[in-house]
Amino acid sequence: MLEAREEDIDRITELFYRILKGEIPEPVVLPKDYPENEIRQVAEYANRFATEYRALADAMSALSRGELDFDVPAGRMHILQSFKNLHANLRHLTWKTQQIAGGDLSQHIDFMGGFSKAFNSMTQQLREAFAKIDRQNQELSRANQRMKRDLDAAARVQQTLLPDNLPEVPGLSFAWSYRPCDELAGDALNIVRVNDDLIAVYLLDVSGHGVPAALLSVTVTRGLHPLAGGAASLVAGPGPNPPPLVPAHGASTLNTQYPKE
Repeated sequence: MLEAREEDIDRITELFYRILKGEIPEPVVLPKDYPENEIRQVAEYANRFATEYRALADAMSALSRGELDFDVPAGRMHILQSFKNLHANLRHLTWKTQQIAGGDLSQHIDFMGGFSKAFNSMTQQLREAFAKIDRQNQELSRANQRMKRDLDAAARVQQTLLPDNLPEVPGLSFAWSYRPCDELAGDALNIVRVNDDLIAVYLLDVSGHGVPAALLSVTVTRGLHPLAGGAASLVAGPGPNPPPLVPAHGASTLNTQYPKE
């Protein structure tokens, strides 16, 4: 008949009790001279179970913190095998996600049950979103090229309105430099011979920036350019030798002709 001391049974019972309470128990220690019987065998199995439980608990704790760089505990319990599969799937999923982050949107998974559907749907939406962005970038690039061509053409027109043949006046010399910050500028200048006795020099600075100011500058400059008959705007009236227009009146006239809203 098997004889067992009550305190030895209590040690084994306490081990499982502590596990059920969420603790990590210490192994059951029996005296070295304890007989080789069923009680010793139960104690050994309980200790093996506690050892594998401790290893699994540590691995589960690491996984709950988002850590995957650890070795799955060895063991033959079904829960350990399931945990090993979960760990392998999560590591593979991490690799898949890294490939997607690197631009490979062809990745898909089929080993995570219902999660696979959500993951594959996400990658499909990313592919569609990136394809849409790529199409929009191509459209923007074409629009930018068209705009640049138009700006370059407008800049060439603006350049043609700058002084070319400067008046020759004994005792005087004229020089100028034009350096716009952008392709187009709202500034202009010219040196115009109005008649035998009158040279007009003007600097034009349109209020504002960018294309609107530049277009207005080109329009006003063409209105003042001699080749367009604009030199008449710089004098007071008709006749071979009309009196010069007072600059303030000239500016007032231009502001009236080209109001800025």
